[in-house]
Order: sequence, then structure tokens, then C-alpha cells
Amino acid sequence: MQEEIIDHEKIKASKRRLLYIFGAMASVLLVALLLYYVNCVRPLDEFRALTEEEDYAAAQTFYDEHLTSLSSNAQKAGEIMSERLQELWIQYRRNDISYDVLSACAEACAYYPEAAQSLEELRSQIDSLQASRSSYSLGERYMEESRYWDAYQAFQEVMEDDILYEDSQALAQEAADAYCSQLAEQARALAQNGQYEEAMASLDQGLERFPDSSVLSEGRQEVYLSYREYTKQTRLNEAQSLLDSQNLQDALYVLSELKKEFPEDEQTLALWAQYEDAYASSVLTSAQPLYDAGDYSGALAVLEPAAELLPDREDILSLYEEADKRVPKWLSDLPCENVSLRGTRKVEESSADMQGNTYAHAILYVEPSALSMQTMQYSEGMETYQLGGNYTRLFATLAIKHDSRGILNDQTGTFRIYGDGQLLLEQSGISQSSDPLPIALDVTGVKELTLSFTSGAGLKYLLGNACVYGIYEEPEQEA
Repeated sequence: MQEEIIDHEKIKASKRRLLYIFGAMASVLLVALLLYYVNCVRPLDEFRALTEEEDYAAAQTFYDEHLTSLSSNAQKAGEIMSERLQELWIQYRRNDISYDVLSACAEACAYYPEAAQSLEELRSQIDSLQASRSSYSLGERYMEESRYWDAYQAFQEVMEDDILYEDSQALAQEAADAYCSQLAEQARALAQNGQYEEAMASLDQGLERFPDSSVLSEGRQEVYLSYREYTKQTRLNEAQSLLDSQNLQDALYVLSELKKEFPEDEQTLALWAQYEDAYASSVLTSAQPLYDAGDYSGALAVLEPAAELLPDREDILSLYEEADKRVPKWLSDLPCENVSLRGTRKVEESSADMQGNTYAHAILYVEPSALSMQTMQYSEGMETYQLGGNYTRLFATLAIKHDSRGILNDQTGTFRIYGDGQLLLEQSGISQSSDPLPIALDVTGVKELTLSFTSGAGLKYLLGNACVYGIYEEPEQEA
């Protein structure tokens, strides 16, 4: 086999051609890169530098002269302005930019559609943020002026997407704490000056605003205790003054209220113990002769306040109960219940009958509803009174009210009284011309007293001077 002869010169020439080609390609690439840098990178960097320096007028001129010829440069310039707007917005939110700069930015962006669109999207938030910043600044001013409640309210107006929101919340808490401390100190000063009501009202207002404030709640407790002590001492001084003037009853009224409010106060208990027996003795001394003379109402007038003040004094209560049983009780004042009353029922302090006689505490039954308008017959009306077995005698006068219109179709009425279901009294044939009927009934042991009536159209019953006695003593006959 014949060996092939290598032409080294030919190989060297081929290598030189390849190197020329690569060199040419590299040169073209370098030129292209240089042109890209000169025509794209460097102009955009210069444009960016102008926008960062906020020289928007120069940036606009540069844009018109160097960037509009290439759509890619124009698009990139718009992106740079959008990015710049975002940076400016962040600065603005940080309070580092004014409306003037933002307006200049807006004017510069008029030639950059993408940037202008971004600015328009941001502009909708500008007014809210400006108000937010104004509130923040106002809060800082109020803090300097120690107007802490106003400062708290101002900081609360800062919007959540404001970069100062977290700072505003911290300052709001600081203002709230300062306000509560300030209010507590003012309340203490008012209390020391004896203005307890103003102090309490001030603290209550603060607690409405900050219900979880321990400073205010503790301050209120402190003022309240101080007020209680002041009130106690004032009332004790009042009681002592009454005691010094021998006004035992009014003094014990004061001490009684103090005992309820300060059950363990030694000074109050000591004064009460010192004068209780003397008061009870003076009451019994005044009431017993009245009772013995049969003036039970007079005795009750003396005993009643004492029974209220000294509910555990057996000597007072026993005489009070005995006198009370002998004093009449108005039937209209006792608990009652409508059973089948189908008319109107009312009580008048004074009412007159057909003959012109007047009665106190009159119970009136007026025109029950008719079951049949043809016959003018009315259903029976019934009402019960709870006596509880505590009374022995019932007195009243049954009459017809003075403005009754009369009985139609010759109808008359019937009035009945029952004691625990047993008939105690029945009066029939009642008309407008009937004479008043005095009633005196034994109701010993009766628990439930029932009044029953029927009538024709227009009849109005009057039960006057109706009263019951626990113990009734017949008046002595004159010789």
C-alpha cells in the first residue's frame, strides 16, 4: 500500500482561513455588541440615571432624541419609568416625596403610556394616603400637646396599607396608655378636692373608651373606696348631729342605711347599739297609751317607722301587729283577681250614689256585657279578693252610682258575696231607686272573698267604704 504524502503547507493555509473567518465573526459580534451598547444599553442607562436624578424634563428630551427611533428602546424606557414610579410611590408612602414631585413625575410620564397607566392606577390611592399622613402628623402634634385621646383617635385614622400603619398603631397604644394614666391622675385630683361625682364620671367615660384598662379600673376602685369612706363619714356626722339634737328616729334612719352599706363598720354599729334601746323605749312610751285608749291609728303612726327600723324588736312588732289588726284595711287595696268580670271595674277615692251620699274608696262595677241584646240580660260578673284568713269583719255599703242610666225592660240586678264559695250575702231586685244597703259580715277564717253581680242595662254598682278588720271591737254603747 502506497503512503499518502501530507501537504503541511495546505493545512496551514486552511487554518489561517478559519482564523480569518472567526476573527471576522468576532469583529462583527463585537461591533454588534458595541452598537447595542451604544444604541440601547448606554442610552437606557443614561435615561435611567436622569429619572433617578428626577430630571424628568431632560429625560423627556433624551427620550425624544435617542430612544424613539427604536421601538424596543421606547418600550424599555416605559418600563423604566413604571419601575421609577413604583420606587417614587414607596418613597411617597414613606413621606419622602411631595405632591410637587409626583406632579412633575406625572408630567414626565405623559410621553410613556405604560408609566402613565401605572401612575393612574396609583393616583386613586393618593388622596387616601394623604389623609392618612395628615392624621399621622396630627397625632404626633397632639402627643406633643399631651392631648392623648385626640392623638389616639388621629393615629387610628392611619390606613392599613400605609407604611406608617405599624408605627401609628404603636403610637396609638402609647397615646391610649398616656390618656388612661392622665385621666386617672385627674380623677385622683378631683377626688382629693371632694369632687367625687366628677371623678367617677370621668373614669367611667374613660372605661367606655378603654374597658380593658387596668389603670382606669384600679383608679376607679380607688376613687370609689375614697368616695365610700367620705360618704360614710359624712353620714356618720349627720347621724351624730341628729343624736345631739335628740332626734333619735332620723338618726337611726341614717344609721340603718349605713348598716346596710357598711355592715362591719364598728363606729356605725357602736352608735346603733348605743341608741337602739333608747329609741325603742321612747316609741313604746308614746304608742302604748294611744293603743290602750283605742286610738289604734295613732299608735300605728308612732309604731310604723319603728317597726321598719327595728324589725327584730319583738316588743315593737307585737304592739304594732296588735294595733294593725284593729285598724280597717280598704278592700280595694287588697290583692284581687277577675274571675268572670265582663264589664268595667275601677276604684274612686270618692264617689256618690243616686241619693247623693258619698263614699270613700268606692269599688265600681259598670255595665257588664250582654249575652243577649234582645232580652238585655247580662252574664254574671265575679271578682275575688285574697283575705288569707287574716280578717274577721267586712263592712261596706252597697248602692247604685249616681249616673246610672236606669233599668230597661223592667230588669233588676242581684249582688252576692261569697266566702270560700259559701254564700254570705245576696241582695236581689236592685234598681236605680233602691236604697243604699249597709253590709256587715263575719269573714273570720275566710281566705277568698268573692263579689258577684248581675244587672240589666245601665245599672252601675257602687260598693263604698268597703273595709276589713283583723280584730273588730264593737263600739261601746252610750248609757
